Amino acid sequence: MQHAKIAIIILNYNGGQLLYDCVKSFLGLTYSSYQILVVDNASADNSAALVEQIDPKVTLLRATKNLGYTGGNNLGMQYALDAGFDYVLLVNNDTIVINPGFLEQMLTYAAQYADAGMLGPKVYFRAIGTVQNTLCAMPFFRKTLQSWLHQRLRPPQIKSGDKVVQAEVLNGVCILIRSSFLKTVGLFDDAIFMYREDTDLALRGKNKGWSSYYVPVESIVHLQKSTGYEYTSMVNFLLKRNAVYVLYKNGYYLDAAGQMIGGLTLSFFRAVKSLFTKKRSQYWRFTWLLFRAYLSILFNKVESKNFGPPNTQWHQFRIQA
Repeated sequence: MQHAKIAIIILNYNGGQLLYDCVKSFLGLTYSSYQILVVDNASADNSAALVEQIDPKVTLLRATKNLGYTGGNNLGMQYALDAGFDYVLLVNNDTIVINPGFLEQMLTYAAQYADAGMLGPKVYFRAIGTVQNTLCAMPFFRKTLQSWLHQRLRPPQIKSGDKVVQAEVLNGVCILIRSSFLKTVGLFDDAIFMYREDTDLALRGKNKGWSSYYVPVESIVHLQKSTGYEYTSMVNFLLKRNAVYVLYKNGYYLDAAGQMIGGLTLSFFRAVKSLFTKKRSQYWRFTWLLFRAYLSILFNKVESKNFGPPNTQWHQFRIQA
């Protein structure tokens, strides 16, 4: 499988120089049979223009609007499937290759594990030497509660070590996916927009007999930003909403109910705690948005604006609440 065709899909939204540096680093890979596909989610900056200047071997796919992580990557994956690629490598645009030979090493593991629909390598977080934990857990309510308690009783442990591990869920920052897996399981669910799409894909894959594996292959540095992760942020909203949505759509109704009750209870207490602060309106609005989104899931109205992105832009969603 060392000559398998790999489509490297780099999703971009206003990435600018980060995107440029990312693509340049991937052009230095030692593997020969690959093509870089940059999917631009209707960026407002000069990202697309920068890509076109890098190298003629880079293919640029332009979305007409921001399709989110799910819709944008689906655009690239469908292109790859239609073009006959054997694998797709999904990678964030804020990453830099540090091991030019990591694709060859990952393909060796793929050959060893025939049931591997998805494989995730070792990723460093912002600097070489600091490992990012890319082994994630299913958001079943009991596991979530246990994880929440453990984080408060002892420091978090990095699970992405030096051994192969069969994973429940792999973080999508850098993930190699077999095309045969996508053909049997399907692409991402567009309704998710971003966050928890990896969980949904892993659940659907498991139901079809596929597995996910973490493999100890050094690959990239993830230059993740340090802002935008506040409790009332879009990121937290999507994480909470999509945990319930993914569990509910896959038939885990009790776990979905647990996540829903837990999410609303925590948000309510945070809102009460913020009553005498300047941020009180943010917390109450966030709780209300979450409540409406959960109702949309329960009544199968995920196409409504109350569900939130992708049906409406986040800033408009918050204002209209």
